[in-house]
Amino acid sequence: MNEFIYPIAHIFSSANLLQELNATQYYIASYQRGYKWKSFGKNDQVPILLTDIYEAFSTNANEYYLQYITVKKNAENADFLEVIDGQQRLTTLSLLFYVAEKHHSIENCAKGKVVYQRYKTNNEFQDIFEHILSLNKSDSSLDNQQDIYYLYHAKECIKEFFSILGEELKPYITYLLNHVKIIVNLEDELTSAEEVFSNLNDNKVDLTNYYLIKGLLFTQSTRSPQSSHSFLEIQAKRNRLARNWDHLNQWFLNEKHNQLFFYNYKILNEKEKNIGINSILNLTKPKKSEKIDEPRIRNFIEKIENNKDHQSKEIKTSVNEMELFNLYLDHLKTSEKAENKLEELQNVAKRMMNWYADDELYHLIGYYVATKNSIEILTNKGKSDLKKVLYKHLYDSLQLGKDRAISSLEYGPDNAILNRIFLALNAFPLVYVNGEATINFKNHFSFYDFTKNNWSIEHIYPQNPNVSVADVIKYKNWFLEKTSDETLKNEIESVTIDEKKVPDTIQQLIMLEDVSEHYIGNLALLEKGNNSTLSNNIFPKKRELLLTMLAKGNFVPQHTINAVSKNLHWIEEDNENYHFTPNLTNWQLQDMQANASWIEKTYNLLMELIKQKL
Repeated sequence: MNEFIYPIAHIFSSANLLQELNATQYYIASYQRGYKWKSFGKNDQVPILLTDIYEAFSTNANEYYLQYITVKKNAENADFLEVIDGQQRLTTLSLLFYVAEKHHSIENCAKGKVVYQRYKTNNEFQDIFEHILSLNKSDSSLDNQQDIYYLYHAKECIKEFFSILGEELKPYITYLLNHVKIIVNLEDELTSAEEVFSNLNDNKVDLTNYYLIKGLLFTQSTRSPQSSHSFLEIQAKRNRLARNWDHLNQWFLNEKHNQLFFYNYKILNEKEKNIGINSILNLTKPKKSEKIDEPRIRNFIEKIENNKDHQSKEIKTSVNEMELFNLYLDHLKTSEKAENKLEELQNVAKRMMNWYADDELYHLIGYYVATKNSIEILTNKGKSDLKKVLYKHLYDSLQLGKDRAISSLEYGPDNAILNRIFLALNAFPLVYVNGEATINFKNHFSFYDFTKNNWSIEHIYPQNPNVSVADVIKYKNWFLEKTSDETLKNEIESVTIDEKKVPDTIQQLIMLEDVSEHYIGNLALLEKGNNSTLSNNIFPKKRELLLTMLAKGNFVPQHTINAVSKNLHWIEEDNENYHFTPNLTNWQLQDMQANASWIEKTYNLLMELIKQKL
């Protein structure tokens, strides 16, 4: 695959790209899907294309890049340059020039340049754009041809936008032709177009921001006008940059490294995830200039959104998957700026690598990010200041509120604070060292597992347990221990697998009594998938399932393991009366009180230790 950069004027001019490749027209084969760009709201692709280019035009940006198009010479007709990827973009740009010609007498550089196999009849290609211009909203083809429907509304959207530009339209078109650019991928002629199309749509081809920004930074930073370095010296410098870049990229490609810092960061676009060096590029991206907010543009958006001729929902997508690259391109105008940005990228990445290696910071940052906070405001802080900020966040996030006691917290209304408390109890375990309580940071809590999955508060014993006939048979001794009534014991003994349901008398025997299931002593933290597996099972079954999960390598928080195993111990010698009952397969009020006591004591001491760090 070879890459070339062309302004829009050269994309359509017969004297440029088409001539260079001995072609006369772009060809859209029938294996391509029909036109599907929407035009009905501010987040739809056609309005975004128009307004984003207008923003670049209004700020006089020297260059503005759209996404790639991928082409190859057509095997059957040498005059055709077959478009494998990017036909939606190329179609919209073509339609734009047709509208400009018909309604504003602006020269149409796209006229006859794009043909579609699906619109070929009797060996003649229909000019689909002229056809779209001739349609009105009552035409029946809008109802039964999806691509015609979308093309018609794209035409109407473009026409409306052009009408509000007034005298700015011609300069806007001139800017579009000369400063808006597309990167063209030229595929080998021997490769089948269908195969390339399939690979692109299966995300088997690396695209856009990562490689483009890397090339931009490496080129700009080694192209100082004051430099007298030889070609070999420049190449050696670029090789050093590449080695360092690849080292950082590999470190952040490790999901456990990346997840600790970037759990809350959205993906860059559909094809580029926020992992590897992409996460650092996204974190340190230059600030975007303020969006043009002219009354005309607002009116344009409002008008198309109020159009009653369609019934389309907005889609949260962007036509320009190269927005990140354009931000860097606009910012890195000089060699000095490129060198400074490279240094910033490397410093931020290495600082985060050092934080990860610091056991204390690992846990503090992990908690900070896991509780829905962005790492962005932390990147310029030294370790001392960083720890103060993180400890303050930890302390503030665990505050119960005025006149609240931890024993009063309940499942449901207090879930937000309960989740934070249980996370902190697991992530910041307490130990005694030389007679003093301290937080044990040595064993890394798995924030990767915690943030990768959805976690929730689990009831150790349900208020209304589900029990099957098979459960009564398997856990018969557990049921027998729950009653001294001989009649009921005989009923338990006589249950067989052939029975359709558990007798109500046995079902009533296992109902939770004396305390609400939402009591904090009956709660623990568990991943939602595991929580669903445990469901409303009776305690011995739930305990067995949980231990099986552990044996299979599932991540289960330590407090949950210890509570269900009745292995929670206060770190000091304690004289409290709350202790677990000795029967490991039972979970009674005394066990809940013991768990609640441990939670309250540990929470209070942890808050004291955190407060000392402020």
